[in-house]
Formats: sequence, structure tokens, C-alpha cells
Amino acid sequence: MQSLGIQQDALSQTTRASGRSVENRLEENSVDIRADLTTLPTMEESDRPTGETQDIQFIGSAGVLRILAQADRLEMLALLTDQAQTATEVGRALGVAPNRASYHLRQLRDAGLVQEVGTGRKRWKEERYYLATARHFIVDPALTCDAETATSLQRKIQATFFDWRRREVLGIDLASLARQVVHERLRIQPGQTILIMFGPDGFELAETLAVEIQAVGAVPRPKFWSRNTAFSIADRFDSDALSAQDFLPAAEMDALDAVVFLSASVSQGGPPNESQRAKLPLLLESVSRWHRDLRERRIPYLEIAFAHRGEFEHGPMSVEEAVDVYWRCVAFDPAELLRRATALAEALGMDRSLRLTCSRGTELSMRFDHGSIYPSDGVITEEDRKAGRSFDEVPTGTVSVIPEPDSVHGTFVADWALVVGQRIEEPRVTLKSGRIVEIAGKSDVGFLRERIEASAGDPDLISEVRFGLNTAGRGPTGKPPLDACLDGAVTLGFGNNELIGGNVRSTMGLFLPSLRATVQLGDRLIVKDGRSQV
Repeated sequence: MQSLGIQQDALSQTTRASGRSVENRLEENSVDIRADLTTLPTMEESDRPTGETQDIQFIGSAGVLRILAQADRLEMLALLTDQAQTATEVGRALGVAPNRASYHLRQLRDAGLVQEVGTGRKRWKEERYYLATARHFIVDPALTCDAETATSLQRKIQATFFDWRRREVLGIDLASLARQVVHERLRIQPGQTILIMFGPDGFELAETLAVEIQAVGAVPRPKFWSRNTAFSIADRFDSDALSAQDFLPAAEMDALDAVVFLSASVSQGGPPNESQRAKLPLLLESVSRWHRDLRERRIPYLEIAFAHRGEFEHGPMSVEEAVDVYWRCVAFDPAELLRRATALAEALGMDRSLRLTCSRGTELSMRFDHGSIYPSDGVITEEDRKAGRSFDEVPTGTVSVIPEPDSVHGTFVADWALVVGQRIEEPRVTLKSGRIVEIAGKSDVGFLRERIEASAGDPDLISEVRFGLNTAGRGPTGKPPLDACLDGAVTLGFGNNELIGGNVRSTMGLFLPSLRATVQLGDRLIVKDGRSQV
């Protein structure tokens, strides 16, 4: 915890608190400063240069901390979080000579804490405009903590600022999301029993959902479930106990009316050890039995793919842009998604043959069963349940089909793959009779091969093809379920597909999205170069 102490002592002024100290100084010197301001022309705000600012930046070296160990520099960072300013403007605001302010700004720039975003002419000279590289600066816990503690603290800090952006920048609150889930997506009624499954990242939303469920007179049943939970169960129970164990006791299953699963794809710990790997198929079988039972009983099951800032750090767009796309997709109008999904599902009903191509080398053909067409708008109605579609997810806006494995042959090139936090650029998979027989990529794919080999079930067997329809943003963002739902995305799925009517089981889920593919249905184009045509 020493690193957090450093953060408070050395950098507390980099938050809004420092803004207050600046305001105090302005108040104290209001006459002199404002008099100075009136003597020089000011740039129109519309002409002021702008730049990209991160929500959070970790300070990872003692050298940068030394540069920040100066009161004026801390106050300068606070001034530059909202808009770009020149050395003259910064100096005037802080009562510092322009040449001295310019020196401090250069030091901050060289340390990677501020950036030059443009120039502007002030009377007889041209001046540089500076902007902070982040709104908040945090001392990296790795400077003073062991690796495990540092990773845990970094995850907590990332989660805090993920919520900060949702709340302060986008104006989306969890209570509104919970109300949407309870009243619109699942239409929960008084007296019903609702299972809420969640891991560490979903705790706050799970709490909010539980309160809203109680508010309508229903009964929430929380259940902690994550990758680490599965490993712990494998450690605690022997094979005979796991074989006889139900995922949910029969009495709880009989009382169940709906399920909300807050899933997360952020890595938790390392791969399973040898003993865990031997037992995981038994645990997988209990989960599969439960999924089949849910489908047979047509119990609504809504999966919310919870995001984390760390998932977007290695993506092609900024973390802030990706986070915004995530929340906009979550909040996108379900009625519009239903309209688009219905149109595509009707088009898919006209033929059974698909051909996927792209300029990077995709050439893949397959057939699918019309009975496997699965539109997803994030809402589970009574009509959906009667049609056997009791599963849906958020973010959403897709139509999925389950290929006939023996018909799937060729090569597919995705934009990227994310496997336990490791990003693979342009993975290329070759499939024969629906199974992956070769993997290549622009970056190392050895880790992906190892994960497939270490997983139980059929992780190398194609389980679905998804067509994205959500127009709330463009990608790729770096989060697999999110990119799969973006308009024009074509995604190959490998892993468990029992909830959408398939019979593939696996402890590993793999999504390979492409936002550049062309898809031909019979002789009709339904996607062209990553753009929906339906």
C-alpha cells in the first residue's frame, strides 16, 4: 500500500484538488491577473488547438516523480487537463514569468506528462500550445509493490476510472442500466427468483441489479462465478464429487425464473495446473447440463459482457474511444436492433451457403442449418422463449448461425485475437471440416496454440458465425464480444454454443472478428468490405 501513500502525498494536487488551489491563487490575485488579461488579445476558443487526453496515466519511474516534485509543475498539470494553453497563459494564471513557465512545460513535455498540440500567434510571436496527456496521474504501484500486489492494485485503479468515464463523461449510471435489464430486457415480475452470476469486475453492477430486482418484488439470488472460482472448485473436490455435482442444486433450479450473468474476459491468474486441467472436463459437463436444462425449460438467460479498461489498452484505438463505443453499444436502442436483426435473419433464410472473402487472404466456405439462425437484440420476450430463444446478451446487435462442421473449409484472417490479455495481430486460421488445423499471424501465435491444447472440450471446433449490426460505433476496439456486434463485423466463434442451440462444449471461448470481410449468401452480398448490405 506504500505506492498509494506516495500517490496521495506527491500527486494529490494533480486531481481536481489542485484545481482548487489554482482557484484560490486566482482569487487572491484577481485584480492583478485580470488586469493583465485585459491588456493582451485572446484567441477565440473555437480556434484553440485541441488534442487527445487519456483518462488516466500511470507514472512508472522515479525520474518522472522527481520532475513532478515541484509545486508549480503540479499546478500546471491541473490547468492543462481541461484545455490547451500557452506558456504565457499558464505563467499568468500561476503568477510565474513566461520564460520560467516555458521551462517547466518543456520539462513536463519531455517526461511525457504534457504534449504540444499546436501553435498560435500572439501579437508579434508564435507560441506553442500545451495540453496534459491525461486527466489523472497515478503512481504505478509496481514501483513499490511486489508483482501480484501491483497487478491487483492496477486492476482496481483501472476499474475505478472505467466507472469514472461512464459516470462523469458519458452520463450513464448503473442504476439506469439495472432498470433497463429488469424492466425492458428481462421484464421481471413480482415473486420471480433471479440468479445473478458475477465475478470481481461485476460486483457493483450485481449489487445494483439485486436492489432493482428487490424493488419490483422479485428475489435476487447472487452467485459468485469466475475462472478462478472454477479452478478453486477443481482444487477442492475430487473427481467423483465433481461427476455427481450439479452446477445448481435441483431445489434452486426448480425455483429459478431468469439468469443474469456478468461475464468478463480479463485474465485472472495463470493457466490451470495439471490437476485442475484433468478435472475441468467434469466441471464443464455440469455447466453443460445446466445450460441444456435452462434451454429445455426456456428460462431467460441474459449475459452482460462486462468490460474493463485493461481490455482496450492494446487495441488499435484509444482506450477512451473504445470505452465510449462499449457504453454506447450497451445503451443502443433495442427496437432498432430488432428491426435490423429481423431483416438479416429473413435474408439468411433464403439460402444455406456462405462464402467469406477479404483482401488479406480470407477464403472460407460453409453451409448452415436454417434452424440455427439466432437474432440477438438484447431483449428476451415471451415470443422469444416460445421460439426457443431464451438466451441473449449485452452488448448486442447480432445474428448468429451455427455452421455444419463438415462443410467448413478454407482460411479466415481476423483483425486480431485476444487470449488471456495477450493480443495477436491478424491471426490466420485454416479450417478443415470445421476444425482449426493451422494457426498463423503477424505476431506470435504459440500462446494461442498452447491455450487451445490446454482447454477441455472442443476449443478448436467452429461453433458459430456472427454478423454484427450495432451502429453505435466503429471498431475494432479490442474486446471480442463488443467487436462482434459492431455493424459489418463478421466473427468466427469457437467454444461453447449450447445456449444458442448447438452442441459444442469447451472451457475456452475464442472470437475472431473481422471488420473487412465480404460475405456472399448464395449469389447475394450481405456484407461488403465490412459494411452490412441488408
